[in-house]
This record gives sequence, C-alpha cells and structure tokens, in this order.
Amino acid sequence: MHAFSYRGLQVHVGTRAEAREALLRVLEGSTQHQVITVNPEFVVLAARNPALRALTHQATLCLVDGVGLSFALRRYGTLERYPGADMVPDLLRYCAAHQKAVGVVLSNDGLSTSATVVAKLAEQFPGLRIAAWDEQENFQEKIKRFAPDLLLVTFGQPRQDFWLAENMTSFQSVRMAIGVGGAIDFLTGARRRAPRLMRSLGLEWLWRLVTQPRRFVRIFRATFGFWYTILCR
Repeated sequence: MHAFSYRGLQVHVGTRAEAREALLRVLEGSTQHQVITVNPEFVVLAARNPALRALTHQATLCLVDGVGLSFALRRYGTLERYPGADMVPDLLRYCAAHQKAVGVVLSNDGLSTSATVVAKLAEQFPGLRIAAWDEQENFQEKIKRFAPDLLLVTFGQPRQDFWLAENMTSFQSVRMAIGVGGAIDFLTGARRRAPRLMRSLGLEWLWRLVTQPRRFVRIFRATFGFWYTILCR
C-alpha cells in the first residue's frame, strides 16, 4: 500500500489483500499502532476540523471505507474498498487462530450489549479470547487487566478516533487499535447489513436511510455533503 495526502488527510490505497497484510503486520509488531477508517463523512468533518486532518497523519494506517470516496480516489492508484464490516471479521478470525486477545469498547447508544458481543463473537470465532465493556463502566482499568492485543472501539467518528489517539498508550498490551463504528452490530445481528446487490451498486447509504431514518443528517453528510465538499469547496 502507499500513502498520499488527499485534501489534507493521509490516506492509504492498495488492494484488499495488501490492506489485510498491512493490518496483520501491525498486529504482529512490537509497538502500538492506530488504524483509522476514512469514509465520506470523515472527509466532510475533516474539511472543517484541522485536528481531525492532523490525526490521520499520526495514524499508522488510514484505510478507505465508502463507495463515494473510493470513486474519488480511483486516479491515485489501485484501490479496493475494505469496509469495517469485512475487516473486523477478518481480524477476529486471525486473532482466534493465533491466540490474540480482543477487547471491545461499546458506545452508550450502541445496539449490542457487552454480554451479547462476547457470546456471539465467541460462537462465530471458536477459540477467540474476547472481552467487551460498555462505555459507562470503569472500562479503562478492565482493559488493562484483560490485556488485549487488538482493541476495537465503537464510539463513532470522529470521537472514537480522538479517544484512541489520547488513550491508547495507557494500554501497554495493545498492538493495534481501531475505531469500528457499527461493525460489531452486524456481527451480533443487532443490525442488518445491506444486501450484497445494494453493496455492489454502492447503495449502502440508501439501505441505511430506509432502515435507520434517524441517521438522516449523517447519511446526507456522507452523500450530498461529501460531493459538495470535494467539488465545490
């Protein structure tokens, strides 16, 4: 994969296989790394937030997630989307096979409980050592005691990314930390992912609008707001 600057953001492009290889190399390393998934909404927010743009230059990997963004970046090289909904299961499968511990911190407004996350993911990925904590718990001390190799946070962008940048070094066992938004809810069944045909046509935003109308503002920002940002600003 190679990195370049796009509208002040650091972004990494390459094939899905290259992205997966880069993630596993980081996970097997001896130092700490933050991974950010950059989607159209992230680009819109970063256009108004210099601190968010700077955060991408501090992260080890900034992977592209979102049809609109991948289309906008196609001229910069070979680019295959690696959305969090696909990336997270790949990482969990690897961790289960290689004795890596996984910790999950859940947002207060998420759909999955910590007990559900542990039960469902342990069932789907046999051998996985996993713990999950709700945001209202004293979860930081629990993370230190559990000592995960991989830390997943579901606070949503950009809060999850800022939180990890500020707190990741407190957890010495963590090799890789990623903000994964709602990807965990797909695995627990709390939320249905868009049908494969809609995903292939780039219509996941329409599926979210139909199934989650309360997210209209975020969906509008990630679609029309994104194209306004890159074409008119």
